[in-house]
Amino acid sequence: MALWQKDELLAKDLKNRIFSNKEPFNQVITSERKIAQRYSVSRNTVRKALNTLLNENILYLSNHKYVLNPFNSDPIYRDLSGIPQSTKLIFTISNHKLIEANKILATQLNISLGDKITLYEYFLSLPLEEFIPFEYNYLYIPGNFESKKTSETPLKQYCQHLYNSQIIETQNVKLASPSKKSQFYLQAPANKKVVKRTSTFDCDDTKFLLISEIIAKWATIFNPSQKIQKEVNAFVE
Repeated sequence: MALWQKDELLAKDLKNRIFSNKEPFNQVITSERKIAQRYSVSRNTVRKALNTLLNENILYLSNHKYVLNPFNSDPIYRDLSGIPQSTKLIFTISNHKLIEANKILATQLNISLGDKITLYEYFLSLPLEEFIPFEYNYLYIPGNFESKKTSETPLKQYCQHLYNSQIIETQNVKLASPSKKSQFYLQAPANKKVVKRTSTFDCDDTKFLLISEIIAKWATIFNPSQKIQKEVNAFVE
């Protein structure tokens, strides 16, 4: 049986730390030296291990820093793309109803005023922290869409309903005060900020909308502005 090399063991351990959520999702690795000291290995070994994670698309390089790749860590992106979650997440639907489009929703979804919209509200949590969710989602779908009772979120089911067509996301991210529902479900303090992500999705002639409120330490910002990423990191620290 082949023996594991030091860099292979280090890569395996770093991967486990990332995907077992011992590190924030928006972790940035800035110092190979600190990792080398922590594991009592050479910087060359650290570099080989990090290259392994680069090759597996778990990390990417940005301004000489190793950054966790949002393609691999962002639950919303993974749902959208049909990629299995890196960590098994529990989702719970808290609200499901048909509503009529007001002026704002009609414009966002490119439908007529008063048209029917399906609204799903659901939250995500980790298996060992089922009663402390980290993300609350509002999903607005034109027409009447009935999500089945499966282990897949309404977002993922709707994306599959669109036959995995190419879906383009337009995203706006900002730090905001938590809504009353986030204060209740996420236990987010009213005096702390959450990451509010508003995503409009285009698929052929169909538009749908997802608004998410995310506890900052779990937030991975897809194509982040430096200001938001800096603020989120500061909030985590």
